Amino acid sequence: MRLALRMVRASLSGGVVLSAVLGVLAGCSETPSTADAGTRCTDAAACVCKKALDCPADHKYLCITSQCIRKCSAKADCDPGDVCEDMVCMKPGCAADAECGAGSQCAGGDCKPKVVGADVKSCLVQPERALLHQGATKTFSVIARDGSGAAIAYKGDVDWTADPAARATFKDKAVVQTVTGGTEAGAVSIKAKIGSIDCTASSATNFAAPDTGKVRVVVADMLTKQPVTGATVMIGATAATDAGSGVYIADGDASPKDISVFTSDTATPRHAWVTTLGVTSRDVAIFLKRAVSGKVGFAGSVTPRYFDRLQILGENVHLALFGSSIAGNLIDVSLTTLIGDLVKTEIDYGSGKQEVPLPSGVVLGIGNQMFKPGPGISNFAVYSTPGLRTLWGLGGNANLGDLVGALTPVISGGTKDLNIGALLNTLLPLLGKMESGALTGQLVPDTQPSCTATQGCAAGSTCVLPPPEDGSTDVPPGTCLKDVTVNLTTPLRIKADATIPELPTYQKGTGIGRFDGAVVLGGALFPPQGLVPTGVTAGVDVLDKKTEQPDGFVDPPDVNGTKGHVTLALAPLHSGLESSRYVAMAIALSFGSFGGSDSSTDENPLVLSGSIDLPTGLKYTSTGDYPKIVFPSFMKIPDAPSVAGRTFQLGGTIDGAAMHRLDIGDEENGEWLVYFGAGSASVQIPTPPTGFADRLNGETDGKLRKILVQSMGFAPGQTGEQAAANYEDAVSFNGENLDDLTARINRFSLRELDRN
Repeated sequence: MRLALRMVRASLSGGVVLSAVLGVLAGCSETPSTADAGTRCTDAAACVCKKALDCPADHKYLCITSQCIRKCSAKADCDPGDVCEDMVCMKPGCAADAECGAGSQCAGGDCKPKVVGADVKSCLVQPERALLHQGATKTFSVIARDGSGAAIAYKGDVDWTADPAARATFKDKAVVQTVTGGTEAGAVSIKAKIGSIDCTASSATNFAAPDTGKVRVVVADMLTKQPVTGATVMIGATAATDAGSGVYIADGDASPKDISVFTSDTATPRHAWVTTLGVTSRDVAIFLKRAVSGKVGFAGSVTPRYFDRLQILGENVHLALFGSSIAGNLIDVSLTTLIGDLVKTEIDYGSGKQEVPLPSGVVLGIGNQMFKPGPGISNFAVYSTPGLRTLWGLGGNANLGDLVGALTPVISGGTKDLNIGALLNTLLPLLGKMESGALTGQLVPDTQPSCTATQGCAAGSTCVLPPPEDGSTDVPPGTCLKDVTVNLTTPLRIKADATIPELPTYQKGTGIGRFDGAVVLGGALFPPQGLVPTGVTAGVDVLDKKTEQPDGFVDPPDVNGTKGHVTLALAPLHSGLESSRYVAMAIALSFGSFGGSDSSTDENPLVLSGSIDLPTGLKYTSTGDYPKIVFPSFMKIPDAPSVAGRTFQLGGTIDGAAMHRLDIGDEENGEWLVYFGAGSASVQIPTPPTGFADRLNGETDGKLRKILVQSMGFAPGQTGEQAAANYEDAVSFNGENLDDLTARINRFSLRELDRN
């Protein structure tokens, strides 16, 4: 998350990216070509088109997916039975299978032929590896694929079995399955079968309760669930015995104890240390966050013609975002895993050229000119964590005149004091006509081959070169990323009314800082692959014209909207994600604090507050009565956290927090995660054993290591696999907890300590 905030600061600093884009828009235009205009059609229902000029000349039609579709401003403009959505007439979508006829099902918001067992040509069980516990539950699911390997929305029966049978039991025959750890401990294969097709099985290990009078600590890799061996596990001042297969044992009872897992800096892979303070459980599972070494992921290329597949054709500004599903905890999300690293991109706007930093997952084009690619660089590069991941995309076309008209007033005063929040507030509604796409269940290996500017990659991969360091002409070695194509074919037809709570304030030097807006992200929660975004918007707390003061609530872009509310457009679950559930996250930000500084100080702290909702009534509707997303209140930011020696002081109570975490250091120099319960305002950070360099006070570049203070609240009454109710439940081994908190927490906040 620290990296995410810094990258956001860098990319938004002074508005350079958006001002450069505006310069491009102002200097470019697209003149429609007549070379492929074809014959104007007279029958809109049967007309095949390439652009709006191919359609009837009354200007009431757009060319959408190669068909002339009538424009509209209200339902009355459309044919009987059609609805008016995003200015075009469309057939109504669906929200459930019952709305479709016999032999059909609702998938991606439309009625489509029902997927039956004979359509499934291959399938796999996820997660690929798992830890089970006797009597505890965990969710498994099946990804079904057709003959081309594409994920499909199979909703029929699945035959589940465990081998050996005594080590796991199943609830029913559903695609998404509740698995309960059996009475027998040991390795177990979780198998599934659709018709005559055997799915690729999951490898799991089932654990029974620890022996009486013993404390057991099970240590595994957070992503792969592989056991971590050779670690030093301290239970208080006692070193636990390594029993093999990631299990560590010591004598102990149910009294409070501090448990720490230390791993070597030279180990491969390298892991973060983890400490859980004041734990009473005798059965604890600790999942170690892996430091990503090198770059792995996907690459793809798009052309202007690619955007012809999108809903509104003939609009000459093209924008698409690509990324990988965000596995693990949303509190660890970074801009790198969301939409890639920043890449210097040369934009030619006719009268000049400008180099601007754009995330590698962003594709931008004007007319027939696409920016970024360059030599050895694809249109987009998406970096990911290893394992099964879903590659996602959001893209659309916008009208040049509309975009320039909307942006010009916002930046007319220049970019020095540009209000990034106001700019987002203006820009995002113009992109509501985006479409979504996903490649579900793509395998990302632990490593991918390296390459150089002169030595490329094997067929099926693209050499993606990182940008050279500032002032250097040397191009560092790159990575061969797998080539992919993400078709953006699912419109954002779900419109949700999102209620954003009052924006919090925070201590800023001797004064008070204020969050002045929020970014809202919606999508599919698809464990264990994580969050797959399918829609995004933002709201800004605009200064009152009379008082010139904010009131703490976001103002919607639409003047007729309701204060504290924004409309989130997102795609229905599609592309094999139909078995997942919806998730929405609001992140409160201080847009005005995004300057060029890369360091946190008391006067300019890195702060953030997030709120998560798992809406159950999110569905398509054509009536205008939008489903609701209601975010819980934002969590307070710690006022004055501090570290003196090895004593950490929270500096006050955080209402609603169930657990806190100190994120010490970073992946490059060594990371240490320290967890403790909400009742602890002051905690002692352990001293590492002999032979381990101190990750708390070790210096990097002459500075003490950074510390992020993170607070988390658990959702009341949350259902699902062993939903954590408090800190003790979260760290106890009762299925899985600390490795995936997304479905368990509903609020979080963070602040970085100034240790300069």
